[in-house]
Amino acid sequence: MQTNQFIAVMSSDFLCLTLAFPLVLAQELQHQKASPSLLLVLGSTVPLFGALAYLSIRPNFVVKDQIS
Repeated sequence: MQTNQFIAVMSSDFLCLTLAFPLVLAQELQHQKASPSLLLVLGSTVPLFGALAYLSIRPNFVVKDQIS
């Protein structure tokens, strides 16, 4: 019985994260004032490949002050 409950929790967690990623991606693109490309939008619907594509093409962070 515990195995079935674990699988149900993992499945619902995967579903929630899959649905949340495109929303987080849209918020991040709005924050960076970037326009989303069609490839990135379509890729965000595939959880693993969409996240990897976004992380590989996003601009680097600009560090204003560095602490020595």
